[in-house]
Amino acid sequence: ACSESGFAMKGLLEAKSVALTRDDFGVGPKLAKILQSRGINASVVDVVDETHDGVIFLEGLTKSKKVAELLAINRSAFETAKVVSKRLTERGGLFVTVQSTGGQFGLSGIENAWTGGLSGLVKTASHEWPQASLKAIDVESIAKRSPAEIAEALGNELCAGGSEIEVGLCADGRRYRLES
Repeated sequence: ACSESGFAMKGLLEAKSVALTRDDFGVGPKLAKILQSRGINASVVDVVDETHDGVIFLEGLTKSKKVAELLAINRSAFETAKVVSKRLTERGGLFVTVQSTGGQFGLSGIENAWTGGLSGLVKTASHEWPQASLKAIDVESIAKRSPAEIAEALGNELCAGGSEIEVGLCADGRRYRLES
C-alpha cells in the first residue's frame, strides 16, 4: 500500500486526481495500475487540466533522438506545470517528472541529455510551490528494463522513496540522490 508508514509523497496521498502523461514505452498505463492498486486515483491522460492536483510527467521517457523533439519535451513539461500552477501554489499537490538520462542525471554518461531540463523545472517549482510535493526521477535506460519493471520502480519510489527532490533509479536497483 501507499501510506505514510514509510515515506510516501504527501501530495500523492492527498491527490484526488493524479494525471500521468503518455510516454513512448507504455510505462504510464502500468504505473497507473500500480498506483490504483495502492489506493491512488491515477490515470493516463492526453491533456492535463486544472482539475488535476497531481501530475506525473512521463514524456521524458522517449524513443526520440532528435534534438528538436527532445527540447519540445522540456517545453511540454513547462506548459503542463503552468496548467496546474495555480492549484499547486494555493493548495499543494504533486508534480513529478520522469526522464531517462542514465539513472544518475547524466553523471555516468549521457542518455537523452536534451531532456535534462526536466529536473531544473522541478527544482525551480519547489521554490514556487512550497506546499506541493515535487520530484524529478531519472531512470536508467529503458533498454535494460521492461516498461513493467520501470513502472514498479517508479511506484516504489513514489510510495516508499525518500524526500529528495532529485532521485536516480538504476537498472540494478541502486538509487542515487543528488544534493546541491
